[in-house]
Amino acid sequence: MDWPAVRRALAGRTRDELVEAADLLGLPLGVPGTAPSQPLVASIGPGQGERPSQPVVVEFGSLWAAPLCGGLLARAGCRVVKVESVHRPDGARRGPASFFASLNSAKEEVIVDPTTKAGLEQIRRLVDGADVVLEASRPRAL
Repeated sequence: MDWPAVRRALAGRTRDELVEAADLLGLPLGVPGTAPSQPLVASIGPGQGERPSQPVVVEFGSLWAAPLCGGLLARAGCRVVKVESVHRPDGARRGPASFFASLNSAKEEVIVDPTTKAGLEQIRRLVDGADVVLEASRPRAL
C-alpha cells in the first residue's frame, strides 16, 4: 500500500465527503464520536430476555467478512448455518481449500435455489428460525 499517496488523496477532503464516498462505494467506515444511524437491535420478538442454549445464526455472505464473523460465532458455541445459492456459490471456494475451511468448517452448509418457490420457502424457514442473521450485502443489493 502506498500510504503517502493515500494521505495526498485524502488531504483537503472533509470528513463528510469521505463518509459520503465510502457509503457510495459500500466501504465500511467509522467516524469516532458518532452514533450508528440504525439501532444495533432491529427488533426483539417474543421471549425477549430469554437466552437460547445454542443461538442459531443464519449466514448469507461470501469471501471473508460474513464468513469470518460466522466462523467466530460458531467457535463461540453458536449453531451457524451458511446459506449459498446454487447459482452463485461462495467465491472463496475457488481459492485455497484451507482458507475456505478455516472460515467455514465449523458451520452447517445449505445450498438453495432462490429462483424457485421451494428455495425461497427454505430461506424463509431458516430466517424465521434464526436468532441472528448475518449478511454482508450493500444496502441496494438487499
